[in-house]
Amino acid sequence: MSKRRSHEEEQEKDTSERWMLTYSDLITLLLALFIILYTISTTDLQKMQALSQGLSQAFNNDDASVNMGGSGSGNLIDDEDASSLDSSDDSDNGNVRNQALDLIFNEITEYIKTNDLQEVIDVENYGTYVKIVLRDTILFEPDSPVMLDESKPILSEIEKVLVKVYDDIGHITITGYTADVSNQGKYSTEFDWTLSTNRALTVLNYLNTLGIAQDKFSVEGRSHYEAVASNDTEEGRKKNRRVEFVITSEYSIN
Repeated sequence: MSKRRSHEEEQEKDTSERWMLTYSDLITLLLALFIILYTISTTDLQKMQALSQGLSQAFNNDDASVNMGGSGSGNLIDDEDASSLDSSDDSDNGNVRNQALDLIFNEITEYIKTNDLQEVIDVENYGTYVKIVLRDTILFEPDSPVMLDESKPILSEIEKVLVKVYDDIGHITITGYTADVSNQGKYSTEFDWTLSTNRALTVLNYLNTLGIAQDKFSVEGRSHYEAVASNDTEEGRKKNRRVEFVITSEYSIN
């Protein structure tokens, strides 16, 4: 009788401790769930590696804990630190681009003053882009895309400046304009469209002969639109006949 009671007590004892196995499995699964939820919230390569290590440790009942911070190869990068690094890189790139535009503006301004070209060239720095305006009187023969020899030294100087900072600028647009001689207003003739475009293209082709790359250039013809002066006087029409360079710090497609 005594042996039977002892045997029953041992069975009860074994049965009473089985719940610990279930509890251990539950804790392991909860740990794995928390690791997955944390990683999904901000996924990157290093966090995925931490997840893999954590799951391996959890499902193999490894006593080693998953390090969610501190030092070591399995650490997770803090999101704020990563954001700060990205912002720092963007800031450095922005400074380089701004310096490139400043250099263009300063050197062209000095060239204009040194050669007394205020009547034929304008340059403005608008922060995110620099605009260089060349008047028609120095560039082309009347009603023609044929370039005057007097314009070549000016374009050569512009090319030299652009080459210095070419890798640090985004895009260069060359736009040709004509004057509204016949007062067409919101209408334009085929001749004006063709002339304005061909003049911009002539400028680009000349720059290309000097050796500058073309991958950051585009050309436009705007006919007599976007006038900067009245077309009622010859002086105003001279100002409207022009070619503009717009050099931007970044290239974006609207």
